[in-house]
Amino acid sequence: GPSTCDNYTGECIAVYLEDGYPCKDFDSSTYGDKCIEGRCVGSPYYEPVFQTLGTGDCIDHVRKATNCDNSDCTAVDGRPIRRYYKNMLEPDECEERCLWDPECVAYSFGYQVCSIYGTQREQHPS
Repeated sequence: GPSTCDNYTGECIAVYLEDGYPCKDFDSSTYGDKCIEGRCVGSPYYEPVFQTLGTGDCIDHVRKATNCDNSDCTAVDGRPIRRYYKNMLEPDECEERCLWDPECVAYSFGYQVCSIYGTQREQHPS
């Protein structure tokens, strides 16, 4: 979106397009490109298919999150996978959110809380 100028400091302030706004990331290997916090992000999967690899904190649908057990979800290099939370009433809503977010590599649902793993977000989405 258009930037604005802070009249007091003269600093240019970026105004991002709304999350989910269609964009083009110019990467032919990605699909469903959309704006996420001012970045254009595409999914590596045309039609993601969910696969249960465990129960507990992490349910994964791609190979990036390979170390899921009953208590933790870590990336292949052993670091915890970044995630954000969103209040949701039904597990299907959580799965839909993961499908919507091109950076989602896994999700988990616990009563009214959906965790979306793999994101590079700096803020929780509205």
